[in-house]
Amino acid sequence: MTGLTANYIEQLLQHLDVLQEYARRVVIKGESLTPGEDADRAQRMRWLLETGASLSWSEKDIIGVLYGDLFSEVVD
Repeated sequence: MTGLTANYIEQLLQHLDVLQEYARRVVIKGESLTPGEDADRAQRMRWLLETGASLSWSEKDIIGVLYGDLFSEVVD
């Protein structure tokens, strides 16, 4: 795996931002993703899972990073 460069971390954060927005729309708002968005989501998830595995993150770690505060928004 490549070292954790600033560029790599920025890429990780961008993927997380987009995936979290997709999750917010689907889980909280009950919306559907377009076929293009769903394909993008799947590609970003594969990247996140591969990255998480290369960083020795558990599935729980990946879920925590991805969904973190998502469900607290429902309560707010």
